[in-house]
Amino acid sequence: MRRLGLLIAALWLLIPATAWSYDLLIVQSQRSPAYDDVLRGLRSVARFSERIIVLTDYNEIDLVRIAREESPVAIVTLGDNALAAARKVRQTPVIA
Repeated sequence: MRRLGLLIAALWLLIPATAWSYDLLIVQSQRSPAYDDVLRGLRSVARFSERIIVLTDYNEIDLVRIAREESPVAIVTLGDNALAAARKVRQTPVIA
């Protein structure tokens, strides 16, 4: 019984460490085959978890809130509008 209690306590302590976090937040200005090629090349070089946001899919998006809540390691922007939207984010590095 004691082992079960310790196991439950250990699992309970580890749960907050597995937050909704990923390595890269990828922000695209629009859907484009050229951007798909860039992402394919990026994925071929390294393994990482990602979330892709396409700005034309949304009327309005708050990247500052998304970056603060989900805390990606870095933001990768593809396109001018994506870079303009990501400039407002201060706590996360932005890669253009």
